[in-house]
Amino acid sequence: MNVAEEAVEDVDLLVVGGGKAGKTLAMDTARAGGRVVMVERGMIGGTCIDVACIPTKTLVTSARLARRAGTAQSLGIRLGTPRVDLELLRAHKDGVVSDMVELNHRQFLDSGMDFVLGPRASWRSGRWRSTSTTGAAVSDAAPTW
Repeated sequence: MNVAEEAVEDVDLLVVGGGKAGKTLAMDTARAGGRVVMVERGMIGGTCIDVACIPTKTLVTSARLARRAGTAQSLGIRLGTPRVDLELLRAHKDGVVSDMVELNHRQFLDSGMDFVLGPRASWRSGRWRSTSTTGAAVSDAAPTW
């Protein structure tokens, strides 16, 4: 038996991707005592948090505020002409995204699941091959579905 075969571990749930579709199931299963491994290539929280929903909503909220500020004088408040500072706007958006990514990462780890982040995981010849963030092998098994 070689080292890779000795390091094989069975899990109750393997979730591919750290986005909304699987993260709630993964955390709930882990908190309930299940052995869970989540594999994420790079976007903790998935597309929504990193590049789609959250960044877009953050920018839209800023745009709405700028538009509303432009009408403040009609309500008796003098604010001057709104000016968009792209550097500050980008920093705000990046900060919101970073905070949400950090929160998701902390929740993943606190749930008790094994979280594999980065290019350590691969699907080859119908088998998952991966190492956890600690370097221990967490899977080298064919799927059971």
